[in-house]
Amino acid sequence: MYKERNPDDDKEDREDFVHFAKNCFENFGDRVKFWITINEPNTYADLGYIQGKYPPARCSKPFGNCYAGNSDVEPLIAMHNMLLAHAKAVKLYREQFQAISRPLKRICY
Repeated sequence: MYKERNPDDDKEDREDFVHFAKNCFENFGDRVKFWITINEPNTYADLGYIQGKYPPARCSKPFGNCYAGNSDVEPLIAMHNMLLAHAKAVKLYREQFQAISRPLKRICY
């Protein structure tokens, strides 16, 4: 179910991402050659929080015509949370799956 949220409150999202990554490592680790945690986070922050063209479509003038958002602050918060989620997923991989799987690649920009 979709709920309107404040982008500052993303601890739950980070934990959900780590849970998702763990499920992927467990279920697909024997078949995946290269892991990428988050693909093009800069595009997500730009189009979702600066320009407001993609979900969650939060922006402010003069960058876009959204109903809510702050294009000066929210993209930084989103990038910060994506980097933290990436770091937690990498830590999990290195501690529990690296010995039995293939190398983990980095964030792709």
